[in-house]
Amino acid sequence: MFVYICGMIQATKIIDIMNSKDPVSEILSNRDLFPFIDECMIGYGRSKWHSEGDVWRHTELAISAVFHMDHDWMDILIALLHDIGKKSAFEFNEGKNMIGHDAVGAKMAADWMKTNGFDNDEIEIVKYVISMHMRVKKLAEMTSEYDVMDIVTHPYFGRLKILGYADCEATLGPDMKPSSDFNDVLNAKYVSKWEGRCRPLPVVRTVDLAEAGIPYAMYAEAKERTLKQQINGGLTRSESLIKSIVNDPVFRSKIEEKRKKDRQFIEDLKNYTESITKRNPKTKG
Repeated sequence: MFVYICGMIQATKIIDIMNSKDPVSEILSNRDLFPFIDECMIGYGRSKWHSEGDVWRHTELAISAVFHMDHDWMDILIALLHDIGKKSAFEFNEGKNMIGHDAVGAKMAADWMKTNGFDNDEIEIVKYVISMHMRVKKLAEMTSEYDVMDIVTHPYFGRLKILGYADCEATLGPDMKPSSDFNDVLNAKYVSKWEGRCRPLPVVRTVDLAEAGIPYAMYAEAKERTLKQQINGGLTRSESLIKSIVNDPVFRSKIEEKRKKDRQFIEDLKNYTESITKRNPKTKG
């Protein structure tokens, strides 16, 4: 209980810093709360893609950009943590690149937040946004309308947008001006089509999947696959959508594997029941 209360106090202090009128100065004044600044940011990460300087300088600029938008404390915290994984990714990739820093950073951010007493809902939001912050900048390049829809209709897309704008503003070219404009992403065909809309419901119903003989445990995946065909392929009839996924060799193989496991489970259960009955003939049903 004592540890839990201390964690809550720590989280509250961090939130107050994020809510302050000068979050960058307050963060630096309370550097003991943010050890990753010295460990992963300052003096690290200069590259041809970031003329502004090291990871910390980029982070400062990102925080400043968020501060001048309509935001809350969590958006500032996301900006602070979004590139926390660059050093680890760079070292893992043997100094060749920082690919994967979004996934690594999401885990590092989640661990740090948990240590400092943030609740699970807050951690999940920050973790999601950081894990997706590189992918969201590639929305305009995506050829799958479903993939774009999946991101743009997500409940946390608003926070992804804020970070996207800030990240672009904080990434400077040789002329010390932003090297990209996030509006180009938002103006892309599929992005502008889906932004502000709700995620569509799949045409295929649960009863349709049952009639097609798809295992119950695979309903969620099957519905998502049919929704992808519904959006990308323009299919609108349930029969056509189910046929499209059942004829997919990968999914068909997964169905057969699941059926095989189910049959094995039933056989094992039957043998177990019989063995119990033989040991105790009086056992019934």
